[in-house]
Amino acid sequence: MSRRPLEDFYTGGAPTLDKAAFPCKDPEKTRKALEQWVPRDDWGDVNWLLVGLGQEVQTEKPKLLRKALDSSDPAYAVAFLGRIGMDTAKVAKAEGLELVT
Repeated sequence: MSRRPLEDFYTGGAPTLDKAAFPCKDPEKTRKALEQWVPRDDWGDVNWLLVGLGQEVQTEKPKLLRKALDSSDPAYAVAFLGRIGMDTAKVAKAEGLELVT
C-alpha cells in the first residue's frame, strides 16, 4: 500500500484542496471527487483520518483545540480548525484558553 499521500499531508506536500476541486455540498458528489483525488489503496486510511477528525470536531471541540494549541504550528492549526467550521474563539473562551494569532 502506498503511504505517500498520507505522508504528504504531514509534510505539506499534498495537493491543495480548494473549493474548485470540491465545489459541492452534496456528500455523494464529494465522495466521488475525493475518490478521484486519493489513490484507491489509501481510501481506508484517509477515511479513518477524516472520520476521526469529523467526530472530534462534532463532539470534542475543547480537546481538539488543545491539540491544535499544543502542535508545532499552533497558529496554522487553529486557523485550520476555523476553516473546517469550528468557532475557535467561542471554544477558547468557554475553556479559558488563549488563542494564538
